[in-house]
Amino acid sequence: RPVVGFCGGNSYRWDGTSWNDMGLISGTSSLVGLGATPLENQDQIQIRRGAGGALWAAFYEWSHGPLHVSRWDPTSASWIYSDSMKGWGTTTSFGLAVDSSGNPSLAYDDTWVMVGDAAWFSGPYQVVCKTLNGSTWDLLAEEECAPGVSADPQTNAYNPTGVVDAQGYPVVAWLNSATRMVLLRRWDGTAWVDLAGSATGEGVSTGTTAWASSAPAVTVDPQGRISVAWDVTP
Repeated sequence: RPVVGFCGGNSYRWDGTSWNDMGLISGTSSLVGLGATPLENQDQIQIRRGAGGALWAAFYEWSHGPLHVSRWDPTSASWIYSDSMKGWGTTTSFGLAVDSSGNPSLAYDDTWVMVGDAAWFSGPYQVVCKTLNGSTWDLLAEEECAPGVSADPQTNAYNPTGVVDAQGYPVVAWLNSATRMVLLRRWDGTAWVDLAGSATGEGVSTGTTAWASSAPAVTVDPQGRISVAWDVTP
């Protein structure tokens, strides 16, 4: 049955006859957001379902404010706030995916460079990916933006989208700001790898260089075959 979320944070589930209110995506946490006020104005909501019906949601506070994650708790029939992934103004787009065990992965663009315990605002944007490991969100084999999934410190990478394959490994596609081409890498358990040149040159967008690409979407079938779709503008 479909579950939808709307700007502002309200969510609903279709029961076959009508839409039932599931409450605010942010849950009942006393989370404090921008300006020391309760979390409000949830925007750009993504809801993903895993095996067994596990539901996760990711969203911004305001249009590009802090990035948050919540999970649906069927026992209490409510959203439970999970974590604040990033603070104000350091990320502009993200993609949420859930694996067959119900564990989420979150890819997003970011400009924060982490070196040990030090962090500072830098650029250009790079795509990074975190997965939930028990109760903590772990980056996959890289410090944030160094090198990240996109691994191109000279060019902005943005608008990531992801899916988790049958082996439990994330596959992430994104846009390159310089070429406006769709690029893609897959996590192989150790590193982010290209698939037949998917993260260099024209990447996945081979043959469409006369148009600007946007809005990539990626999926993987049970046999591990990856499909990517995107818009093009002349």
